[in-house]
Amino acid sequence: MKEATIKFIITAGILLFPLYCFAAPAPPVAYSDAWIIDPAIPDYDPLWQDIRSGWDKHWDGKNLDELIVKAEQLQVRYPDKVDPCLWLARLHLAKKNYKDCEKYAVKAHSIDQNNLTAFKIMICALPFIGGGDYLMDNYGDWAKAVRPLPTGRMIPDMPQYPQWQDTLKLWDAKADINKGMAAVKLFEQMADSNPKDAKAQAWACRANYEIGAYFTSIKKHDSKAMAYYERGMQYGDKALALEPNMIAAVYWRALNLSRSIQYKSTFQQAKHLTSLVRDLRFCLYENTIYNSFGPFLSLATMITNGGWVAEKGMAMIGFKIEYAINGLELVEILYPDRLYALYGKADILAYRGNDDDAEDLLEKVIDTDPNLSTVLELENMSCINFSKMLLADLEKK
Repeated sequence: MKEATIKFIITAGILLFPLYCFAAPAPPVAYSDAWIIDPAIPDYDPLWQDIRSGWDKHWDGKNLDELIVKAEQLQVRYPDKVDPCLWLARLHLAKKNYKDCEKYAVKAHSIDQNNLTAFKIMICALPFIGGGDYLMDNYGDWAKAVRPLPTGRMIPDMPQYPQWQDTLKLWDAKADINKGMAAVKLFEQMADSNPKDAKAQAWACRANYEIGAYFTSIKKHDSKAMAYYERGMQYGDKALALEPNMIAAVYWRALNLSRSIQYKSTFQQAKHLTSLVRDLRFCLYENTIYNSFGPFLSLATMITNGGWVAEKGMAMIGFKIEYAINGLELVEILYPDRLYALYGKADILAYRGNDDDAEDLLEKVIDTDPNLSTVLELENMSCINFSKMLLADLEKK
């Protein structure tokens, strides 16, 4: 039987990994090629400058109604151009008008069938509308044309620093944990030497998290992992002080915090509930597909493992288990080589009492060869370890 008081947020942090397990992976593509969903802003009409200025201040829902009106004006003026449709889709996504987002993304696709941004915007809205069957019934040809979707580094590269390439080489070999630990030290050195660079702080935050998660997965949480989470939070705080709305900093800082309290009392977990829900909600609604639906699945898994505290948090943002199921189905279709989709599906099956099917999926994860992914091998190993933990819990029932 799962211990709800122990597992609050425990898996909110697990799903950081885009895991490659069925084919030899290509090197990670550029950050912008994978995760950026904001369309380019053209300059063929003065109204586009208004869109640019307003979008820069859209946080917390500001300016969205006005921006939608301006984008609609642009669509009337330029009915054959894709840009107004893309921005109407993006703005309605930010407004949480998911059906309108879908409508304009589809219209953008009808104008430019090779526009991947249109598809990425649409699938950010899709879990709130329907799951895998909905996608394939309505947009099957489109999905088949673009899948598997690209994945990439979680934070933009920093080639301006002399030690960047050496650091990245170590980081990509982090399945050798000693190399991963050495990479963390270099990330920290870059962050410490460049205190005004938010990306450098975010890289140090993220790197600390991933190494910490590995140590937690081999039951060295207190002896090894906690020090990484604590440093990760410190660098996350520094990044957010520089760029409060940097999704990477918000996301990885929140995951460091979630890990750091996973074995704390319910009272200690509840003290951080508002902060965690706020941060993961921000990531969920700003960019659902960041880290292959990472923010979305993080919140979803909180429902299955977090007990009363997590249920309270989910109620705060109106998050439903059906959204989680939809998201997992989309991950399986659009990111078919991501191991976590199977783990997440098993977790929901177990939550709903279907232990036999959950155990079958967990055994499939455990039997996967982590060496099939050279770049993401460590994350594969960690996910397999966490799957073993869940399977052990189920077998104790």
